[in-house]
Amino acid sequence: MTETETLAEYIRGLCRLRGLSWRAASLKAGLNRNYITHLIRGRQSLPKADTLKALAKALDGDYEYMLALRDLAPSTTPPKPPFEHRAIVAMQQLPPEDQERVLAMLEGLVVHYRAE
Repeated sequence: MTETETLAEYIRGLCRLRGLSWRAASLKAGLNRNYITHLIRGRQSLPKADTLKALAKALDGDYEYMLALRDLAPSTTPPKPPFEHRAIVAMQQLPPEDQERVLAMLEGLVVHYRAE
């Protein structure tokens, strides 16, 4: 993920994170089976708000972030991706043994703060 992430890149990343093909994700959102393919390849106009809402729900993505990316003017700085998305991407880049260490640490924090 980069600081200049586009809507297409965000949707592509969500599909990858969720283990869905572009076609499966399109259908899960109730859209034409080729919708995401066309969007990512630049053959689809920018989605309307209700389409983004359906995509966000189907991909468990951040609707407000999608809207911001869609509405982003070329000369402005893109918004920062949601923490959850950045954390998932960062975790996937770690070796499996480090992923387990991070998860164990997080579980310890959850137990600690639930006890308070």
